[in-house]
Amino acid sequence: MPRHLSRVLGLVLATLLLAAACLQIPSAPTPSAPPPQPAASPAPVPRLGVDAQAIAVLRTESVDWPSTALGCPEPGMVYAQVITPGYRVVLEHGGRQYTYHTDRRQRFVLCAR
Repeated sequence: MPRHLSRVLGLVLATLLLAAACLQIPSAPTPSAPPPQPAASPAPVPRLGVDAQAIAVLRTESVDWPSTALGCPEPGMVYAQVITPGYRVVLEHGGRQYTYHTDRRQRFVLCAR
């Protein structure tokens, strides 16, 4: 993936995480609650040559990851084996889809699975 596209996708995902952080989480979450949506599209990023508004959020879904690897463990790494609530976010740009896995804080990974 081109470096500039990675930065723009990261910006879009950071916006999603910020929007999710601003949501009030109920003490007993309901399974039918819709996943968070971005509050607003980020401003265009002309210095990177990609218009961030051209990145489409195809879907977001709430996920309880089985570990802090967020469903994308890397060989040789050690992860806490605890349920880690987060989201699976699928973005599209230029006909390609990019799947990001997140926690409910500010960590996200581009997952090739």
